[in-house]
Amino acid sequence: MLNNNKGYTLVEVIVTLTLLVVFLACTVAIVGPVLRVFNRTVALSEDQSIAMNIANYLAHKVNLSKEIEVANDGRTLFVDGVDYEIQDGYLVSSGMMILMQLIMEMQRLVFYLNKMMRNPLFS
Repeated sequence: MLNNNKGYTLVEVIVTLTLLVVFLACTVAIVGPVLRVFNRTVALSEDQSIAMNIANYLAHKVNLSKEIEVANDGRTLFVDGVDYEIQDGYLVSSGMMILMQLIMEMQRLVFYLNKMMRNPLFS
């Protein structure tokens, strides 16, 4: 009688592959939302950094100024004769763009903050 036990049976291979597929599906189901939260957190951090830089820039200009005037219902700030204004979502100084997409970045920041407050993963 020949005894040939060199290798795996077809059933063993199929069971192993089935278990591997189930494990990978569970891993993807767990890692996917975690990556989305991570990407949102990175975007929020970048937006907060941009907003902080804008605030620091304007605060520095205001602290060093001798004359300050607010016009156009708060949309224009005159600091020592230089006007800072929001035009089409950009912060502009005397016709030159200073910091791009101020309004869009602030809206994204508010959007992510609101989303974080409602997300149970951040609680």
